[in-house]
Amino acid sequence: MLENLNKQFEEEKDWSCCEYHKRQHYLISTENWAIRRASEYSDSYLQLGNIKYMQKNFAEAEKYFHRAIDRDKNNLQAWKNLIILYRQTNKTDKLQYTIQLYQKTFPQDQNLSQLGGV
Repeated sequence: MLENLNKQFEEEKDWSCCEYHKRQHYLISTENWAIRRASEYSDSYLQLGNIKYMQKNFAEAEKYFHRAIDRDKNNLQAWKNLIILYRQTNKTDKLQYTIQLYQKTFPQDQNLSQLGGV
């Protein structure tokens, strides 16, 4: 894959354009936007989860909260919303497991007891 990108870059250097743009051209394919914008994707999934939660579609909300956490492990609100969802839906096994993961991820957060999970 890297060889293909290098070949593409070499071909693009020979394009007929001004010297300024010839050297400053950036290949979109070399940028990993998923990593660079992970927190934005995470926030989008968080909002989708919030919408599904308000619609009482808890299975979909759970899916979106998990996606938010998968994209950004430090999305504190996604973790908290998932804990609240598990508490409200009486999924005690998932609740306890998520609380344990949350405490490992955020050992400094003292506000977990306010969620009613501990």
